[in-house]
Amino acid sequence: MNGLTVNGSEWTFSTERSVLSHTPEKPFVTVLKREKVYEADRGTVKVQVKETARIALNTLTEDGDTLVLSGEGHTLSVRVERIEDGVRLHFMGEDGMAYCFRLPHTENEAVFGGGEQYRQVNLRGEH
Repeated sequence: MNGLTVNGSEWTFSTERSVLSHTPEKPFVTVLKREKVYEADRGTVKVQVKETARIALNTLTEDGDTLVLSGEGHTLSVRVERIEDGVRLHFMGEDGMAYCFRLPHTENEAVFGGGEQYRQVNLRGEH
C-alpha cells in the first residue's frame, strides 16, 4: 500500500500531513477486554465495567486497500481511503470489543469527538 513501510514488527503509514506508526512498545491499536460486574443492594442493581486485559495488535497484513492488525486471536481491519486533505480510516472490529488508539498530533492541535460526554470539549492529553 502506498505510504506503508514495514520493518519486522514495526510499521509506519504516512501521508503528506500525518503519520501513523506502530512499535511493540507503543502499539497503534490495543484491544481492551472488559467484563461487566453486577452488584445488587436493596433492590438496586449497580453495573461496573472492569478492564480485564489489554492486547496489542502487533501483526500486520495487507489485503488490497485494507490493513489487518491482529494479535492473540483478535483482529481489526482498517480500510484506508485517500481523500483530498489526507486519508480516511474505516475500522471494522469484533463485536463486543473496545479499542484504544494512539494517534499522532502536532503541538497546537486540539482533539474533538470521542463519543458522548459531559465535560471539557478539547480532549487533548486525556485517556
